[in-house]
This record gives sequence, C-alpha cells and structure tokens, in this order.
Amino acid sequence: EAYAGVGIEVEAREDGLFVPAGKQRAREGAMWRTFEDHRLAMVGALLALEGDIVIEHPWVVAKSYPNFWSDLRQAGARVID
Repeated sequence: EAYAGVGIEVEAREDGLFVPAGKQRAREGAMWRTFEDHRLAMVGALLALEGDIVIEHPWVVAKSYPNFWSDLRQAGARVID
C-alpha cells in the first residue's frame, strides 16, 4: 500500500519486502517512503538506478553506512543532494 504511488509491485511479508523480478520501473519523480529505516532507503536507491525517484529521509543510511550516498555516486549513480 505505501508504495502504490511509486508504480512498482511490492509485497509486504513478515520478514521484509518482496519486489518481484522483472522489468518494473518506478514512476518518475515518485516518493519512496523510508519510514526512517536505513534499509528501505538503500532499497529505494537501487530502484532509483532505473528511474528518477525521491528518497524520503535519505539521511537514515548514516545508521549503518554513513558513506552510502558518496559510494553510490562514485560507483556511477546520479545522486542529488
């Protein structure tokens, strides 16, 4: 439900989220909700590699991976501060 506006199929499971494999692309400019969870921010970043989306609360990655955004940028991803 929380990701319906993103335009991809996401299934909530007891142990996490499941995104079926395939040619899904996030809706351009969609908001990926993180619920202030660092893991969700990182998943959103992977989805953003296929299309421009906005990651809600991107700073939450500092909890487990403070250099996540700079490392992703160095790997060739387009990251806008």
